[in-house]
Amino acid sequence: MATLFVKIRPTPRTVTAPSAPTNVGITTSVNGVVATFIAVDGTHAHLYEDGIVVATVALPATTISYAGTVPGVEHTYQVVAFDVVTGESTASATYKATRPFDPMPVGLTVTASPELLRFEWEPAAVPAAVSFWRGTIERLLDQETLDADGEPAIVPEYVPETIDLPTATLEYLDTGSEVGRETRFYLQAVNALGHASERALVRATRPPPPPAEEPPKPAAPEVFTATYSGTSIVIVYSATHPVRISRRDAGGSAYVLLATDTATPFTDEGIDPAKGYDYQFETFDGELASAPVTIQARPVPVVIVVTGNIHVDAD
Repeated sequence: MATLFVKIRPTPRTVTAPSAPTNVGITTSVNGVVATFIAVDGTHAHLYEDGIVVATVALPATTISYAGTVPGVEHTYQVVAFDVVTGESTASATYKATRPFDPMPVGLTVTASPELLRFEWEPAAVPAAVSFWRGTIERLLDQETLDADGEPAIVPEYVPETIDLPTATLEYLDTGSEVGRETRFYLQAVNALGHASERALVRATRPPPPPAEEPPKPAAPEVFTATYSGTSIVIVYSATHPVRISRRDAGGSAYVLLATDTATPFTDEGIDPAKGYDYQFETFDGELASAPVTIQARPVPVVIVVTGNIHVDAD
């Protein structure tokens, strides 16, 4: 009897890749992209950005973070489950997201003085993302225009000017704004692709300069004595600056200048010893003069002394 040998081959085992992750959510911030998901099987999960794997986590994690995405540019994202034996799952649905470019200028301040406006700010939160700063200064200026009747008119209008500044620059000095007119300064960060952050804003007005202080006047002279000496009057005085000396007849209306920068004592020659005089002294320093100081010179009355008896004839 013949023996029949039957070789039984085992049925090949079907190898199944992981299921696609579900409940995928993509969120973005200035720090990057975060994907949340649920993966029921597999050993790892991949995050695809624009079709390229950019981040991987070991399951059972439910989030993947990626800080390398370019700010200000829209990207597509998918999450894929992966098993070291069976390979990748099909991809999740595709999501679009843009990481905000917002190392927005912080600490923007302004210091106003009569000479200029000084705008200052702090370094960006993500310095590497900033290619340069873009400032827009708007000055309130009077502009020529036409009114409703077509007649020339002057109206105040904000006139903008854009200034691009290097990343290392943290201040801008404005000397072009008018005193007493408001100036608005906007600042934003710009990355290498030309995408700009939101704008920070400060307003300021250059104050008018303080009124000029008058220099101190020179000290007034001190006048001590005025003494008749024959047909002269000698006046003794003291002063720390040059002196102007004026004279008028006693009780007159106007002084007449006699001498300037004279030594002390001053001798007024050729006067009438029977008349009285008023003198006015003031020190001066350039165009500045002290308060005037006056002194009176009056002749000494003649006293007649009679000796012996006085005889009066009777009518």
